[in-house]
Amino acid sequence: MAFTANEIASVANASTDFYFNRGETFKQSVQQRPLLSIMEGAKKTFPGGKGNLRKPPPACRMATPGVGSVLQAAESTIAS
Repeated sequence: MAFTANEIASVANASTDFYFNRGETFKQSVQQRPLLSIMEGAKKTFPGGKGNLRKPPPACRMATPGVGSVLQAAESTIAS
């Protein structure tokens, strides 16, 4: 049985109405999060910047392949 053009248009209109007229939506994130509230209550500022960074010891630079050249480039940039 083939569908007529009017039947297809009616189904399209009904599905569009159903999709756009869903009613009131509810937030799924509205719930109590005790761990998050504890952690946010205890948060502090973190002072940081370039002045507090240290280079890893030479043994670490040698043990990680490919990182030595990146660290050497960074050291030369910092030194200049």
